[in-house]
Amino acid sequence: MTLGQSVTDNLVHKVTISRDKTSLNMSLDESFHISKEVTGPLKVLNTVGDIFLGGGGLVGVATLTGGRALDTFTGCVHSLRVGDRRVDLKRDLLSSSNIVNCPE
Repeated sequence: MTLGQSVTDNLVHKVTISRDKTSLNMSLDESFHISKEVTGPLKVLNTVGDIFLGGGGLVGVATLTGGRALDTFTGCVHSLRVGDRRVDLKRDLLSSSNIVNCPE
């Protein structure tokens, strides 16, 4: 799912991704919006394990996602919220590699 709008402009952007039953929604800077209906029997997004954010390192993102994603994320994540909970990106991190500080 892509918005068709580039964010490789060295500016800070707000990306919002939400799911309500079978509707997956994504917006960029509260201006560009796209929605997609999710097929299948599952109506909620639950995870028992970890959430993966970023590139695939030596393993590769295609291997980690079973071929569903081919490109990796490059950029800065200044804040992350899952539901109503703000994720502390330093405290809640299980493992990392190739991370540098983001410009303010």
